[in-house]
Amino acid sequence: MHLSVSGAVVVVALADKLIVGTNDSLRATSEVNSPASVASTSPQASVIVVKRDDYAAEDLAEPSAEEFPLATENAPGAASKPKSKLAAPHNVGLAANRPDILNAKWFSAVAVSPSGTFVAAADNLKTLFVFKVSDGNGTLSGKPELVLKQKLAKRSMALTFSADEKTIIVADKLGDAYRFAVVDEPGTEPNLPILGHISVLTDVLLSPDQKFILTADCDEKVRVSHYPLADDIQSFCLGHTRFVTKLLIPTHDHSVVLSGSGDGTIRAFNYLSGDEIGSVSLTNSTKPAESHSAMNGVVALAYHAPSQTVVASLSELNEILGYKIQFTTSPDGQPADVKFYPAFSLPLPSAVLSFGFLSICDTLIVLQRDSSHPLTIISGFSAAIKQPNAELAKAERNSLTDVLLSELGELQKRPEGLDGLFREPFADLFSPTSRQPVAEDEADDAADGSENGRSKKAKSDAKSGGVKKKRTNAEIDAPADGVQMECS
Repeated sequence: MHLSVSGAVVVVALADKLIVGTNDSLRATSEVNSPASVASTSPQASVIVVKRDDYAAEDLAEPSAEEFPLATENAPGAASKPKSKLAAPHNVGLAANRPDILNAKWFSAVAVSPSGTFVAAADNLKTLFVFKVSDGNGTLSGKPELVLKQKLAKRSMALTFSADEKTIIVADKLGDAYRFAVVDEPGTEPNLPILGHISVLTDVLLSPDQKFILTADCDEKVRVSHYPLADDIQSFCLGHTRFVTKLLIPTHDHSVVLSGSGDGTIRAFNYLSGDEIGSVSLTNSTKPAESHSAMNGVVALAYHAPSQTVVASLSELNEILGYKIQFTTSPDGQPADVKFYPAFSLPLPSAVLSFGFLSICDTLIVLQRDSSHPLTIISGFSAAIKQPNAELAKAERNSLTDVLLSELGELQKRPEGLDGLFREPFADLFSPTSRQPVAEDEADDAADGSENGRSKKAKSDAKSGGVKKKRTNAEIDAPADGVQMECS
């Protein structure tokens, strides 16, 4: 499950469906005409459900080496078999342990354009969909229009739109980033590679002035590159001790990026220079909790501009934490220091998957790992946070929650029920280092009869002089049940 919020539109990705709502869908159910009418195809609907299979009638050809040059150049064994990595069946790696979901479909990344006009979603079958869902003023379309359907080289990990909404940026599991034209205009290259990392990309965003692209990866770093000519690197933001999970530029007034990480910290960087100018540990602010995972990283990060508050949560934390931030600039106007001051703590009934602000109505929407209470809506956030440690969450039903619960009920009727729906937050980044072919890349190689992906990756890196010794969790902290894990 994934959540994305922008403008007056909120989207929840539930398996192979997108549940799209507006600020009107967050009103208490009693305020709308009838719950049965909220999910319809009428122009006045406050919630619509987009089904992947309704737009998947035409199969797309697998991408070629010409279409995705970065993917084939970076792919292990590319010199001898340039297309073998791209032609392997999806989810083969799950066959050994999870044959029941071999053919399952789910959206792995979702994003809403700044105005809320477009929704982009990428699935585990390596397909990108871009829908026009609203008129840009918070009114949903009757039936979303599919404006782009594009086959990808690898599974997408993160998506972001450009400010003018003409371009969508895709960051994938192989470490590459591409841009695709949302609006087909003369002279626009449809499959334009931007940059490549040597590890999994975890997040991507563009600076407010659209001059830089920021990418986070599994190797503990944030890379800042010029945009769109990203071969010109501006800086590297270093300081995290584990994989970076989230990126956030809180304000247009300063060249500051906040990054969340698997080390449980939020760090502030001047992204023009790469200097770290502040940090806060979320693990020091929370009570010890029983963890069923080896990871306890920052899973959600957002900024509430009216109160200058950063809101964050950890993957194993049934709580939302708020920090007031204070910026200090140097005489030349560059950000010199960022201070974090604890502001509030909000207990929740279950762990947080994601959250985001609907700024148009000052509301925080929280997606939780709980099939009976998947959404928590905090209305009037500015006023609510003035009461420290108050019970801010509101449990009343609303149109968006009603539709989400209905769809969850339908999924529960399947033979596998909700198994696999609430995946571990960092499941796509890590896999057990056993001999079982669990990782996607290892599975792809097994399918085409070649040696495993990590061995070939190491050889490829060695040839290019880019060898980097991966640190396992055992070298940082002991994972639960003694399971050793490494970056895929």
